[in-house]
Amino acid sequence: MNLTLSKNIKFHEKNLEMMKMRIIDIERQNIKTKELTENQILEVIRTIIIEEANKNY
Repeated sequence: MNLTLSKNIKFHEKNLEMMKMRIIDIERQNIKTKELTENQILEVIRTIIIEEANKNY
């Protein structure tokens, strides 16, 4: 099933679920380790979103 967002951007629900899972995992890991700064976390999240948006499930 497709989910349509503003500006005619379309995402598949599976892509969104994978994005959420990966982002939550990296956030949990960073809470424990404090390895990444806020800016580094934002860059990782941005990368995750781009990667998952480009995948076809």
